[in-house]
Amino acid sequence: MSKCGVRARLLGLCTERASAWAMALIALVAGGLLTAALAFAAHTFYKQQLRQRFELLASERASRIAERFDEQQQRLDGLRRFFSFSSEITPREFDGYARPLLQRTLAYAWAPRVEAAQRAEFERLASAHTGPGYVIRDQDAQGQWRPASQRDHYFPVLYTQSSERPGLPYGLDLAGQSEPQAALARALAPGSMAVSEPLALFDTQSAERGLLMVAPVFSDADPRGAAVGYVMALLSMRELVSDGRPVAVDDNLVVRITDPSGLQGPVVLFDSQNPVAPLALASNQLLRLADHHFQLSIQPSQAFAQANRSSA
Repeated sequence: MSKCGVRARLLGLCTERASAWAMALIALVAGGLLTAALAFAAHTFYKQQLRQRFELLASERASRIAERFDEQQQRLDGLRRFFSFSSEITPREFDGYARPLLQRTLAYAWAPRVEAAQRAEFERLASAHTGPGYVIRDQDAQGQWRPASQRDHYFPVLYTQSSERPGLPYGLDLAGQSEPQAALARALAPGSMAVSEPLALFDTQSAERGLLMVAPVFSDADPRGAAVGYVMALLSMRELVSDGRPVAVDDNLVVRITDPSGLQGPVVLFDSQNPVAPLALASNQLLRLADHHFQLSIQPSQAFAQANRSSA
């Protein structure tokens, strides 16, 4: 065989080997690109499903909380109508009506308007209902009780019905407490309701803060005059959101409710405090209770992330 033939054959073998390597490289690159495309598509689909699952859970939780806010307003309005359409209500009648309403509510109460000239006679008659020693009183910043200061009129708690936790104390004059008094002033029109600023719960050492929702009751003879009294509901966000129970370890959502209009800045009224997952998912919306708006923030928890791991 000539040298030219040998060279041609070697050149042909090299060319065939190069072609084989090129084809293999092309196949490898194509396979890698295809795998990457499939992995990217799978990851995108996973993220889409993850967002949909979270949005569904968050929407259901927000709807449930909003429904409970509405229920509280409806129950307090029912108690208002009970007083509006009754000429006189005894403590027994009040207890019989208000006790079944204590679902996720700390207490219900009735505070009539008492003029300064009527105070002594009112305290005497109230003692017959609540026991000896009924006094219209104020609570100072240190939690100490004292007889109420002289005022043109008072709104003392006369009837109260509470759950196992402390509610609204007898004789408490709402006109002498800054947060409740501001709510009374905002709820002046027939059919209106107002919610107080977050306040410390009465007769308890708990650091938890509550809300007082008030609704005025007017006389049929003078529906546009001054309110003859107020019905009230003492609320706890923890009771409204979680029925007062600790948050379950496997809860998929981290829930926080704040009052964005606090005088000292936003006030946190409820925080589930379960660990937040490192996911870029969140739901934020405003919920209305009477005349007040509250910020509801929902994020996925670590339990949610663990239950929805990607298989990509």
